[in-house]
Amino acid sequence: MAVAKEQVQMSVDGGSLAELVQSEHHAKDHAGKYLEEYPDVFADIFNVLVFRKELINPQNLLQGPTESIYKSENGRTFREQRRDTTKYVQDLGTIISLVGIDNQTDQDEDMVIRVMGYDYASYRNQISTGSNRYPIITAVLYFGDKKWSKKKTLKELFNKENEEFAIYAQNYKMHLIDVAHIPKKMRKNLTSDFREVADFFANRKNKNYRPSRRKLNHVEAVLKMLEVFTGDQRYQEIEDEIIEAVEKGDEISMCEFAERMTREGINQGISKGINQEKEHGITALVESLREYNIPEGSIIETVVKRYAIPKTAVKKYL
Repeated sequence: MAVAKEQVQMSVDGGSLAELVQSEHHAKDHAGKYLEEYPDVFADIFNVLVFRKELINPQNLLQGPTESIYKSENGRTFREQRRDTTKYVQDLGTIISLVGIDNQTDQDEDMVIRVMGYDYASYRNQISTGSNRYPIITAVLYFGDKKWSKKKTLKELFNKENEEFAIYAQNYKMHLIDVAHIPKKMRKNLTSDFREVADFFANRKNKNYRPSRRKLNHVEAVLKMLEVFTGDQRYQEIEDEIIEAVEKGDEISMCEFAERMTREGINQGISKGINQEKEHGITALVESLREYNIPEGSIIETVVKRYAIPKTAVKKYL
């Protein structure tokens, strides 16, 4: 996770570098949860990427607990652990499973053990409350660019000298979803806004990537997730106009995000004078077209096509 040099220095001087990193992790967790809390997105992630079949109906989901308490190794103190999102799956009013999501931006060697802890705490709660026993399922959504290279099962963590004993140990496997490396065919099976999110992470390094024009249902949640996970401030700069467009009833897509961000970047570039060569070219083109008495509307269309800038930016040259 990149942190600006000035931020690091300021944090080290103030003794709060850990707090800075922690706050950035919390921001990413919150942004991920914001979108995943929606039942259609939550069900889509599990049906397509974990179960590979439709086991969850979004209408059968209830909000579940995200916090659990466990005893530390000394047996005297209690500690808190929390998953990002959990939901109960019910059928005819009866809970049949508790399903959870944990978001990761960094690779964790012991992630499978952490998942065991989450699941055990939930099973322990079933015992203490005397409720019916039902399966606990946790999926880890990893949003890093590099492919996940850490262990996915408990037995993989053991050293070779433990092999004779390891065969008698119970194994534990976590459901890891490497978002940036979900196969294209599988991404197409997604029906919620998570399809656009998965496509974005899979193609964020691809210069030829063309965002989808499919309508987003949870626009603000997707926008916030991309802003936090990419660190691109232009998402924040277009947030107000995007929300205003949604309130007007406009359909917003990932392509719309890209187009508005491009316009924002061009407008900023023009206002800061960072692209003087383009400005000189536009000025010369406008003057030439005017010499031939070309109508103003046609001049604008010509400049827009040639320089790929919004009409509002062209007007300053007229």
